[in-house]
Amino acid sequence: MIYFVNLYENSYSQAGRFLTYRLYSGESIDGIKKNVIDGLKDSLYLHRGHKNVLNTSGSFADLASSMEDILAEIPDYIDYELSISEPYSDKERALEFYLEYAGIDQDDLQHYEEGNFYFYGHWVIKNQGFFPYAADLYKSHGVIPDNKLIDFLSII
Repeated sequence: MIYFVNLYENSYSQAGRFLTYRLYSGESIDGIKKNVIDGLKDSLYLHRGHKNVLNTSGSFADLASSMEDILAEIPDYIDYELSISEPYSDKERALEFYLEYAGIDQDDLQHYEEGNFYFYGHWVIKNQGFFPYAADLYKSHGVIPDNKLIDFLSII
């Protein structure tokens, strides 16, 4: 079974405003959690002077809360919002997360130094070309591919 985790990060610091969507996939929830933690630790590495340790036990929501607490104590950050979904296996839900990003008005993205969507994990990396196609299908016809169609298109 393939699992997915959504990560949404909106930060405002002295370096500017950043908007990040990350979609993780994997066959193991523990493997996905390790990848999420590694990504968050990479972000914290930029702020080597922080004193708190990222709490890696507990749920994904606990992990997000721990990261927010750490960054709240770093003077560079003016505002920081992080949400991490609990693991799920519905491919349609993963696509809807991408559609949320694809639906952002390009004028709104200009307020950010960077606003991107990233794919992590074998399944989503292998199928990342499908997501913009599905977003175009949704924008032009209002159709969201269901799990059966996603499965069919992901093997092509």
